[in-house]
Amino acid sequence: TFAAKYLIRVTPATFLILAFIGLLIAFYRVGNKQKDWEFLSLILILIITPMLRVSMPKANPYDGIRQFFDVVPALCIIGGIGAKAIVDLMTKIVLRFKPLYKNKYNKYSGRSVQSVQLVFFTSLILLPVFFEFAVNFKKHHPYELTYFNPIFGGFPKAYYGKLPYATDYWGGVYKQGVDLLNEKLPEGATLDLPFGAHMIFDYSLRKDIRVCLTDLNGQSKVYPAPGDYIMYYTRQSSYSGNIIIEFCEERLNPIYTIDVDGVPILKVFKNSDEYKKE
Repeated sequence: TFAAKYLIRVTPATFLILAFIGLLIAFYRVGNKQKDWEFLSLILILIITPMLRVSMPKANPYDGIRQFFDVVPALCIIGGIGAKAIVDLMTKIVLRFKPLYKNKYNKYSGRSVQSVQLVFFTSLILLPVFFEFAVNFKKHHPYELTYFNPIFGGFPKAYYGKLPYATDYWGGVYKQGVDLLNEKLPEGATLDLPFGAHMIFDYSLRKDIRVCLTDLNGQSKVYPAPGDYIMYYTRQSSYSGNIIIEFCEERLNPIYTIDVDGVPILKVFKNSDEYKKE
């Protein structure tokens, strides 16, 4: 289903591995009524129910994960179960081959050894998770919605594979776009925003730049666009039926772009013959 595929692709790779292990453990314990099976049954229900809800006929899971975001807390618990299983396994393996030392009272100190190793292996498991988070945060900030799991090709694969809602939804990139326009556009320029035009007024656009408003389908009284310049964020699910965007994509080359991981998340066009595609 769309929900399952999307959730897998936006979940960080290292955590996805832990969650997969946790799911195997949870299903096994529930199926055999082993340790904590009642609790694990509840967690599985909290994961499966939101996915089924948005997968029902006539359901509309628009705009990515937001319609089934309630699956995340339960998925985090499952990931923690997977991490603990790995830590326990590694601790048992080491203890099997490493003899326990004796303290001054001539008693075995296996518990203290195990505690130290538990802390060490827990840190060893969590380190890749936090490292991946730091790397991806640096690459995608402030556009975290553009993160997609590198196991499945990352953001470029999601975008060029035309996965719905793969770039932006709230128009946050318009802030950087406005800064770009304020710097680059000539005085008295007219600007067309095929969709999300209302978002532009949250930012400090130069007062001499005139904004041309259009309806939700990008329809305007003058074809292809009344503005000297056109700007939009590259949410491909909004392209269909929008005559201004279709005109730009088919006939014009962008003069400016804002890119994340080599993918344009915002484009600025000049409605001029000199920028027409050959």
